[in-house]
Amino acid sequence: MKRLFIAINLPQDIKRRLTQIITQIDTNIFLRKSASSPHESTFRWLPPENWHLTLIFLGYQPDEAIGPILEVLKETAKNFQAPFIEFEKIIFAPSNKPLRMIWLTGSKKTSQTLAAIKKNLEDTLIKNGVRFHLENRGYNAHLTLARFSTPPQNSEEKLLNYPITQSPIFFIAQSLDLMESHLHRTGAEYEILSSAQFK
Repeated sequence: MKRLFIAINLPQDIKRRLTQIITQIDTNIFLRKSASSPHESTFRWLPPENWHLTLIFLGYQPDEAIGPILEVLKETAKNFQAPFIEFEKIIFAPSNKPLRMIWLTGSKKTSQTLAAIKKNLEDTLIKNGVRFHLENRGYNAHLTLARFSTPPQNSEEKLLNYPITQSPIFFIAQSLDLMESHLHRTGAEYEILSSAQFK
């Protein structure tokens, strides 16, 4: 059994630019103590090799399911032009819940483009008999940059709403990637098992 998901990975030059941006963010806002909340929040940036845009989480899959999944990957990729991916801002997440992460969010158009690819993947996976949990919610493009094990006490989203529009981050995605997640005590590590090139 393998813990699988389908994602779009970032080019190395985009990862380098993101690394430069996050070093400029004042992380003291996450770690600040106050009289009413004397303990520190526990916070860590994820390594760049863990940055990706997840489209579908497939969960644990038997080895015999990998062949059909790869066929779906190839069929979907050939149905779509290489998508333009544009990021807008860095925010606390999720909204309206205890904050657990820092996200880099995609533009509305990026979310719409990837939602269409995601829908095609889901429909074709179901047609090919692949079992997975189908999410019944709209798709908002984002990738996780950091996680909190203890949420920040000053948890208003306005503490982190970092626009990157003055120096846009965008790229053209080249492939859909089948990823395997390896869980360790120190966190998850991800491996690309196979890729399908967009047309």
